[in-house]
Amino acid sequence: MKKLVICVAVLSMVWTSSAMAESVYVENAGFELPNHTVKLNGFDGEYAGLPDVPGWEDDFTLYPAKPRSGLNGTVNGHVAYEGEWKASLYHGNGEGNLEDIVWQMTDQTIAAGEIYTMSVQGMNGGTYNNNAVRLELSFFYDDGTGNHIGLAADSTDIYDDDLFHLCTAEFTVGAEGIGEKLGIKFRNVDVGNDNVGWLSFDDVQLDVVPEPATMILLGLGGLLGLRRRRA
Repeated sequence: MKKLVICVAVLSMVWTSSAMAESVYVENAGFELPNHTVKLNGFDGEYAGLPDVPGWEDDFTLYPAKPRSGLNGTVNGHVAYEGEWKASLYHGNGEGNLEDIVWQMTDQTIAAGEIYTMSVQGMNGGTYNNNAVRLELSFFYDDGTGNHIGLAADSTDIYDDDLFHLCTAEFTVGAEGIGEKLGIKFRNVDVGNDNVGWLSFDDVQLDVVPEPATMILLGLGGLLGLRRRRA
């Protein structure tokens, strides 16, 4: 009978392991820093004399004298989801200004069997002809030469309704990327139809569920300890 109880308890722990997510630290996840008065100045301080945005990096080119992407308090009257600031990415529809991607390298080391979930509040920041914008959330690692190796991605279409929408992505670790640092990336994807305009997002959340084997070992350890105390 005792063996049956232990087996049932272990199976229960495995079944509920998906709910035992741990938060992964994302620097400046709400984009409240550096709280500078100038808006849309890029994330890496491209505009001369303006500070970097802590935690975030980009590959922007100036258009023509300053970036159109960066942190913003309001776009067409839209406010931040939380706090006073949010991130905004501009898509120029072939205009040559690469301002549609921003990323962060976390301190999280990728391990086999883990499941990562990422969420963010996204908003259409204003497009021509009231078209949708597409926010892509992706996971990657750096191959050591600055190249980003994609691991998984999900995207959400957002229409111009003056509302924030929950956008999510999930990554189950396979054979690739194990032992590397996890990167997260956000992109304003070209969906055609003169999709020229801004996409805003705020309140980044990143979580990880440990591999099931780890949860089983932890559960067995706890049960064995309980059995010794009872003995």
